[in-house]
Amino acid sequence: MNIALFGTSADPPTQGHQKILRWLTGHYDRVAVWASDNPFKQHGASLAQRTSMLRLVTEAVQQASNNSEQPFDSSIEVYPELSHPRSLISLQRAQQHWPQGNFTFVIGSDLVPQLPRWYAAEALLAQARLLVIPRPGYGLLQSELNWLRDRTVVAIAPIQGPAVSSTDYRQGRIPVISAAVDDYIRREQLYAYPQAILKTTP
Repeated sequence: MNIALFGTSADPPTQGHQKILRWLTGHYDRVAVWASDNPFKQHGASLAQRTSMLRLVTEAVQQASNNSEQPFDSSIEVYPELSHPRSLISLQRAQQHWPQGNFTFVIGSDLVPQLPRWYAAEALLAQARLLVIPRPGYGLLQSELNWLRDRTVVAIAPIQGPAVSSTDYRQGRIPVISAAVDDYIRREQLYAYPQAILKTTP
């Protein structure tokens, strides 16, 4: 069973996350998703809140698949138990959950330069493949790809993440989230700056 492992800050999850997840469900037997506490970032919402928002997005992806004429023969689900600041621990937990799984870590191209500095990066890459999602503004250097390919199988997804991000939302620049996630943010009164923008918008 080929399993895509997608840990993401989801702070908040955007339409870009949803596009990536829809693509993954069409190419893997199972897509395991979780909200992560990235040690290289500061987060605007709690891990539990980001998990709840991510669950709304995965449910929308699964529902869209179920309603299509050709639904994907795969499953997508949020697995909070996989979340850990160290990706190697997340992988080990996934290996315990699916002993027969073939695992691929999914990362955005913005994380490629960081990856050699991850905890036990070489041990991680020795046990899982890597799928890189290109993102606008984050080109891939051949030297970085060579370092990764010396250690694991690396694929570049034939899609591109939209030119939107969670940061765009938090800074109130453009609408990049689904209605369900927006409703959750309003109920929980998250991200004070975007909410202030919304309150002043006619």
